[in-house]
Amino acid sequence: MLGYLSDRVRLLRPGSVIFFLLLCLTAALPGQQTSAPPAQFDVASIKPLLPPIRFLKWSLEPGARVDLSASLGQIIQTAYAVQPNQVLGLPKWAQSQDGLFHIVATTSQPASVDQLRAMLRALLADRFQLTVKSESRTVPGFALEVDKGGIKNLPAGQAGGRGINNQTIPAFVNILKPNDQGYMCDCGSQYLPVIDKTGLTGSYNLVAALGHSFLAPTNPPGPNYYHPDGMEPETIDELLHTAIGLRLVRTKVTETFLTIVRAEKPTPN
Repeated sequence: MLGYLSDRVRLLRPGSVIFFLLLCLTAALPGQQTSAPPAQFDVASIKPLLPPIRFLKWSLEPGARVDLSASLGQIIQTAYAVQPNQVLGLPKWAQSQDGLFHIVATTSQPASVDQLRAMLRALLADRFQLTVKSESRTVPGFALEVDKGGIKNLPAGQAGGRGINNQTIPAFVNILKPNDQGYMCDCGSQYLPVIDKTGLTGSYNLVAALGHSFLAPTNPPGPNYYHPDGMEPETIDELLHTAIGLRLVRTKVTETFLTIVRAEKPTPN
């Protein structure tokens, strides 16, 4: 192959070879190239989150600013794109009021969510001395699939909509938290993971399909069961089957688990 390319280059005049190289350089270096976001935040403030606590927020949006009010565990979930059940070994102090923080950080260039996650990981390593060990485990879970009868009702996402008014199915499975019996579970990390096997692309208005009550936390079944509409307990599989034409199938799921090796209270600003 190298001999062939060498013969081809000899057929070109010297000026042509230079022109060819200039074309390659031009393609590799666009004329209006913008500088990439830095590997870490330019400025970051970390303060204890003190009562009264009005809300918690640990999601990221593209841009040049991050504003989080959450527990260390939730911040780690965001930085590493994992769910609560995938974070193991949080120190006791991080599971109390001492583990709640308000983080505001900015960068000189707008960044994607993945870039912000990388910056957040660097911040955790620097200010919290966070060290984690990652490992893959195969655990019981569910696969979300299309029913044999096909999709019944899955409205397209709302233009400009947020949350599950305009959400992809792969993103939707991350908020499905069934316990071992398949009920929507407000039970910390005691739920089983769900993977997307539907093959559906695009964004959908899942609120319109499932109803707003789907968002309500529940603890079914039992004396503590709560539902805003007073409905009887219903498994996620039953709801998805009747409302959309999807189903949950028990399967084995491979997940990445993070074990906290070290986490210290953050250094002062």
